Amino acid sequence: MFDFSKGGNDTFTALPISTTTTAYGDAGDDMSDHSKGGNDTFTGASLGTYTFYGDAGGNMFGHAQGGGDSFRAEGDSFNTFYGDAGGDMSDHSKGGNDTFSSEVGRRVDNTFYGDAGGNMFGFAQGGDDTFLTQTKQGADHTFYGDAGGEMSDHSRGGNDTFQGSRQATNTFFGDAGSNMSGNAQGGDDSFTSRTDSNNTFYGDAGGDMSDYSKGGNDTFTGAFFSTNTFFGDAGGNMSDHAQGGDDRYTDLGGAIPSKTLYGDAGGDLSGFAAGGNDNFTSAGGSEITFYGDAGGSMFDHALGGDDVAVFGVWRRCHDARQRCGRQ
Repeated sequence: MFDFSKGGNDTFTALPISTTTTAYGDAGDDMSDHSKGGNDTFTGASLGTYTFYGDAGGNMFGHAQGGGDSFRAEGDSFNTFYGDAGGDMSDHSKGGNDTFSSEVGRRVDNTFYGDAGGNMFGFAQGGDDTFLTQTKQGADHTFYGDAGGEMSDHSRGGNDTFQGSRQATNTFFGDAGSNMSGNAQGGDDSFTSRTDSNNTFYGDAGGDMSDYSKGGNDTFTGAFFSTNTFFGDAGGNMSDHAQGGDDRYTDLGGAIPSKTLYGDAGGDLSGFAAGGNDNFTSAGGSEITFYGDAGGSMFDHALGGDDVAVFGVWRRCHDARQRCGRQ
């Protein structure tokens, strides 16, 4: 799709049979220039394997814009959904505000990409996407708020909302599944886990943050009987002038088996990297391990944030800049 072409508002509905289905909301290849995707609706069904592309199966560039698409997975199925582009988003392309949901099934494997399955660069902008899963025990969900790969240049993540399922394994990437560099900016995302689940949260990047990249101000809410591993900004290292967001983590209460919480980076902070001013409140759990800024080392001119942590159980705390108390 190119020039000023515009996709229609299409509806795709699958039948509950064992089949492999691939559907493209607008273009099977690229979208460029001022092309715009429609507001499409995709519904999968039990027993199938589905790959749905909200707008483009390839890349989006120029001033291409994705539509506000809706994706729904039902029953026992394997699903890979791309909110806007299966490939990269670049230039001034913009993702739509998409909605992803998965319901009912037990043997469910979902991978949802809010905007791009690949990388975001240039001035690409992710949409404000919503991810909601309500499956039963045994499901496996992986969510990418904006890009499955890297975010670089002046790309920006959307303000996304995530809710994982109970009795499931949930992995959340707020913005990029890999690294953030250049002047990339993470969105202000909201994450919620549910009862009896195993959750890994990456507030912004699953990998490293470098250059002048910046994490968003993210909010995380835990649940009863869940195991949580939380990275406020980067799962790896933060270097150069990377900046962590001011994140907030809260448990709803009740016994939670174990939690490992990293305020900013799971690895090192170096160069002039700075951690955000994070806030942690936990009402229960057998053991909490808390790192205010870095799970690894801090060196060069790295600066930790002014973090506040209030815990109701035995805990191990790291980083002299934080205040760590017991309820």
